Amino acid sequence: MPEPRRWWNSLRLRLTVGVSVLIAVLGLGMLVYIANVPYWAVTLHSPQPQTQVFIAPGGTSVSPPPANEPAAGIVVPGVSLREQANFWRYGLLGVAVMVAVGALAAYILVGYLLRSLESLRRTVSALSPDALPLRLPTFGREQEVQELTAAYNRFLRKVHHLLDAQRRFAADAAHELRSPLSTLRMQFGVLRHPESLTPAERQQTLSDMEAVLDGMVQTVESLLLLAQEPTPATWQDVRLADLVRTVLADVRPLAQSKGVALEADLAPEVVVRGEPRWLAVVVRNLLENAVRYNSAGGQVHVRLTAQGGQAVLRVSDTGWGIPEEEQPFIFQRFFRGEQARRVEGNGLGLALVEALVRHHGGRVSVQSTVGKGSVFTVTLPLQAAGV
Repeated sequence: MPEPRRWWNSLRLRLTVGVSVLIAVLGLGMLVYIANVPYWAVTLHSPQPQTQVFIAPGGTSVSPPPANEPAAGIVVPGVSLREQANFWRYGLLGVAVMVAVGALAAYILVGYLLRSLESLRRTVSALSPDALPLRLPTFGREQEVQELTAAYNRFLRKVHHLLDAQRRFAADAAHELRSPLSTLRMQFGVLRHPESLTPAERQQTLSDMEAVLDGMVQTVESLLLLAQEPTPATWQDVRLADLVRTVLADVRPLAQSKGVALEADLAPEVVVRGEPRWLAVVVRNLLENAVRYNSAGGQVHVRLTAQGGQAVLRVSDTGWGIPEEEQPFIFQRFFRGEQARRVEGNGLGLALVEALVRHHGGRVSVQSTVGKGSVFTVTLPLQAAGV
């Protein structure tokens, strides 16, 4: 709950009070300075020749003082007590007038300068969470207010990005999970009547349900990764050769079951900045696709090099290839080509690869020929060499 507005929290009033105090301090300082400079005191208040007046104890002036009686107080050259009193009276009155005029002028001027800020406050207060604009108009010509508006517009773009990611996640999840949920519901209905199933059919139904659940878990995990916003502050130096070897070891059982050979040529000095978990997802998805969309006796070759300040990872295969008309769409969510539908999947793998590579400041491209295979190339900014 916002703090209630109080007058002492007003920037306008604080600046006004600050200017008033500054004028008062300067005015009083000037009065003290003038009163303590004999030349100015005599010139301003007494046209008579300069004479010394000794103020004796009790406030009486004696000129000259008694021979055996020392004078006390101060020595004022040529200025009487009455003249001193008038000087301070009119001087303080002048300072008070200066403070009042200065305070009024400061209050009006600060209000004029803050009107753009007030317009910005009213506009932001009137914003609706359900209809946030893409940007706010520029308020005033003050550089500080324009910079504040620009910062808020950058914040609005981030909010729109997050809201779009949430909407896409909800829509994609509903779209992709509707079919497997319907399948599970049907299979649960079959299991409600176990007397109509043989033990083998019942076991097969449970296996099918487990496969559907595994696919749903994989889909949700992929969608969550797509919806996440990267935080480079937590990234670290990643030696890509070690990461690729780890992923190759995980994918090798799948390749052996498909009869596909895995080969690697990895430069050990290639280091990039990023999130190891996300980079592993990129490599794993590319390798698994190269194995799945391949034929028995096929090959998958992984090559890692450093070129022109970039880490270059190429995954080439001798698989089915991608038709030229489908290549512009393969990085879109849930897109699956005609041949890809022969293999179980959710159409999120390459979309996830493209998003994660882009988050790391890189890019991914593909070259493919039907019947000969594909080459996926990932480039990432090179962090260091020889680490």
